[in-house]
Amino acid sequence: MNSLNIDNKSTMSSKTFLLFVSLIFSVFAAIAVYFFEGHVKRDALNSIDQEFTETNQRLKKILTSSILQSKSDLRFLYSTPPIAGLPRAHFNDGIDPYDGTTFQQWKERLETIFIGFMENNLAVEQLRIIAVSAEGKELIRVQRVGASVEAVPDYSLQAKSAEPYFLPSSLLEVNQIYMSPMSLNKEFGEVVFPYKPMLRFSIPIYSDKGKRFAFLIMNVNATPLIQKLKETIFDYSQLVISSSEGDFIYHPYEGYQFTRDLDPSITWQSVYDQPVQHQGLYLVTATSPTTQQFYVHSEKVQTRPGKSYSFINFNLLVAKQYVDKVINEKRVMTYSLLILIILFTGVLLLTFYRNANRSQLLAEARREASAIVEGSIDAIVGLNLEGKLTSLNKTAENLLMLASSMSIGKASKDIDFLARLPIPDYIADIQNSKTQIKDECSISENGVVNYFAISVSPVFSDQRVLIGVALIIRDISKEQEAANKVKRLNSELEAKVRQRTQALAEAKDEAIKHSDIKSAFISNISHELRTPLNGVIGTLNILKRQTLPDNARKLVDMMELSASNLRLLINDILDLSKIESGKLDLNIQKIKPQLLIESLVESCSVRAFDKGLDVYLDTSGLACYEVKTDPLRLTQIINNLISNAIKFTEQGFIKVTASSEQVSNTEHTLKITVQDTGIGIELNTQRHLFDAFQQANSSIADNYGGTGLGLSICKQLCNIMNGDIAVNSAINEGSAFSFYIKVGSSQARIQIISAPLMVKR
Repeated sequence: MNSLNIDNKSTMSSKTFLLFVSLIFSVFAAIAVYFFEGHVKRDALNSIDQEFTETNQRLKKILTSSILQSKSDLRFLYSTPPIAGLPRAHFNDGIDPYDGTTFQQWKERLETIFIGFMENNLAVEQLRIIAVSAEGKELIRVQRVGASVEAVPDYSLQAKSAEPYFLPSSLLEVNQIYMSPMSLNKEFGEVVFPYKPMLRFSIPIYSDKGKRFAFLIMNVNATPLIQKLKETIFDYSQLVISSSEGDFIYHPYEGYQFTRDLDPSITWQSVYDQPVQHQGLYLVTATSPTTQQFYVHSEKVQTRPGKSYSFINFNLLVAKQYVDKVINEKRVMTYSLLILIILFTGVLLLTFYRNANRSQLLAEARREASAIVEGSIDAIVGLNLEGKLTSLNKTAENLLMLASSMSIGKASKDIDFLARLPIPDYIADIQNSKTQIKDECSISENGVVNYFAISVSPVFSDQRVLIGVALIIRDISKEQEAANKVKRLNSELEAKVRQRTQALAEAKDEAIKHSDIKSAFISNISHELRTPLNGVIGTLNILKRQTLPDNARKLVDMMELSASNLRLLINDILDLSKIESGKLDLNIQKIKPQLLIESLVESCSVRAFDKGLDVYLDTSGLACYEVKTDPLRLTQIINNLISNAIKFTEQGFIKVTASSEQVSNTEHTLKITVQDTGIGIELNTQRHLFDAFQQANSSIADNYGGTGLGLSICKQLCNIMNGDIAVNSAINEGSAFSFYIKVGSSQARIQIISAPLMVKR
């Protein structure tokens, strides 16, 4: 009970500790979830903002690099000789005073230079020289026409004074470069389709005397630049390029591109509910073409300081739905990790809990085992593999006559009792087999012999390493003494049994001898009785042939009936004697069972008709035409059963049913049932009905006569013919006697006999 209380306390302590640790971990998990939920959105937006900041820097670098490259190309063209020769020839009546080159020659040379340059710089769409005059007439124009580069003839040159870039370009100082806002290409004031976004760079042309002559302008197709900017952003984001005035230069939705030239009403303010901001991410809602929320990071890039359209905005948009998805993914990933940590920690806690419980249970089991060992009536001695004592219980102390504190560490050979045991052999056997060893020994001391049963078991460490053996020694002196007494008693009993067996064998022989004498006497006396009885019956038959008075004839009939009954009784006794002595032999013959049974029923039916009974015969179940059996014994059984049925039936019928079943090619089972509607037999007397000299009750012999041998002989004849007999009966409801015997199959044909039910009267 104390051990159980300790176990319960230990279990409760472990459970309390587990609950406390689980509570602490749950609080920690809740704090972690709260902290994560407070930072997950901010971290996701900070991450996107950082990515967009870096992307905008790359976009800004690409744009700046493209502008610088275009300005460098413009300065390269400006430095060519025809640029300086044209104003000299123009202001000197069409001839250059330095080398006599005409204006037309300088023009043609410059057109050739422009064509070669444009063929090697595919982004350049046009190179022109426009005069600084009221009309702003184009002096030279080289442009792309399909896949070729061509110089425009003089008659196709246009006046450009109305273009937005004309006035700023006309006012440029020496070496100053003007860049126009990005716009679509126009011809004769109309936007050219397909649309081509253009950046225009111009530089003034002065004469040697500082007189303003014209300006060189280069149209650069911005489509490759925009494509490169689009390829720089992340797949999940969108790029919207807007000007300082709010119009769209590029938008993912095609209908919102180049709105300054195509639809000035469409601006950033008309599409988004928040103005452009240049400090981190901000949330906007697009009102068209679909209502959707975006996080936006905008970067201002100065392109024309101090002028209209002085800068453009690189606006990187990411759908709020995508950000929410990222946040949810981070949430799922974080919670999955947290769940894994919880599960892992739970497994650790459960493992720790189980180990703690196991350790506690093990400690309790060790204490309990120690208590059991101490209280054991057997002496238990612990030895290491060197044969030195490591432990012993109280019983062992008494047996070895040693105190535990003084014996630990002693060699077994130094202890008198243990020195008589084959300790080294025990240890060697345990090391080889590591299974328990059983042994017995006897020790004689002061003329007294004591017997001991010894069990040697291996002792393992926690790592399943053999570290010693345990000897369990039990004093079995009393048991041995009792066993010796049992052996003596067994010997005496066996002698008596042999004597008794011999006496029984002699009595059996004597009984067999007496039985043989009885059988011989019955057989002899039966034969002796038959001789005078036959004489009496013969004399009666002769006497019946004589003319006798009625009274004398009645007396003769009575004498004949008595003699017949006496002959039947003698025959039954003789048959019973032969059966008991095993001298009854069967006379196997071929018979036709249907004919035999029909003749027997017909011969017996006369007596039944005299009593007013009906007789039925059913042989439809007979499947054998000819069989091999003893017809005399079969007739004897059938006659006996039919005679009994007639004897005990006063009204009703007698029914005989015959059937057969083929067991094998050489054997049939012949079954015959005799049913009557007579007085019936009580159930408790049916089991004795087939014993010799037994009848249903004592009144049967008085009322109907008989000796009770008939049914006994029938049963024994059935057994001899490999069959049996049984009865099914109830008082005042009649009886049905059924028997079967094994009969041999004849070589004659076998046919199914469908004899009708026969009624005889």
